[in-house]
Amino acid sequence: MNAKDLNYFHELVKQKNFSKVADYFHVSQPTISQAIKRLEDEFGSKLFDRDRSHGQLHVTVTGKQLDRHVLSILNELDVAQADIDRVHQNRIRFGLPPIIGNYLVPNFAPQLMNADILSLLDVVEYGSAQLLKMLRKGEIDMALLGSLTPLKELGIRTVQIGNYPLVIAASLENRQLQAIHDPIHFAQLRHERFIGFNKEFVHYTAFNELCRQTRVRPKVIYRGADIQIIKRLVQSNLGIAYLSTAAITDQDHLLQIPLLDVQQSLHCYCAVRESTILRPSEQKLWDIFAQDSSTNSAH
Repeated sequence: MNAKDLNYFHELVKQKNFSKVADYFHVSQPTISQAIKRLEDEFGSKLFDRDRSHGQLHVTVTGKQLDRHVLSILNELDVAQADIDRVHQNRIRFGLPPIIGNYLVPNFAPQLMNADILSLLDVVEYGSAQLLKMLRKGEIDMALLGSLTPLKELGIRTVQIGNYPLVIAASLENRQLQAIHDPIHFAQLRHERFIGFNKEFVHYTAFNELCRQTRVRPKVIYRGADIQIIKRLVQSNLGIAYLSTAAITDQDHLLQIPLLDVQQSLHCYCAVRESTILRPSEQKLWDIFAQDSSTNSAH
């Protein structure tokens, strides 16, 4: 058994055609057939059924089961190669969601500069869900991630660096909400226009969960990926938003109104793969966030 055999097998499961798979890998059809034969001999089970009368290829139950493991194996091999490649590199591919990057990372900037880490970061900006996928695949080395629940992902090591409630953010010109100082029910906002994030972001999931639990379906007039645009639209009183307090500063001059129905928070973490042996620079970076987590816990 070898990695090529597994790649041939996985592609055959997808395409169900020996000729197409051979063309895909630029090899002969017998090469694919021999690879499948080796796997069937290795596992002592038939992986494909050939319906010659209809010219079709069917994946057996055993084949489907094996393919699930093959996906994990091939991904681990890719991650292993990525980890080996990065051993001799000095740069750190660092994943940052926009809100965490814009509002939390500056708090760590002095420590990062003193440790000579800031200049080593190759920042990759996406939503937390996408960054978690990239981290698993070895496409980035470390990331700061946001989650609505405690982040416990198999194969991922984390340290929490903050916890920020989600609130209703509104313009100071919103007369209806300006008079409210206490937490309110989400149903009271059913006629308001909402401005929010697109599907890539944790805030999108949080808003949908809020709507589901309260059975309220407000009108959403804009979805985007730029927190600054979202806040400007809110400041202009074009709508209201459901935002983490991590994204709201005193300079924004926005109303912040807690909700009574559902209390959600943005949990922020620093994350790496458990299989990763941290380089000295990465260890320094990890220690900075871990130390801050310990300080916050002590207080």
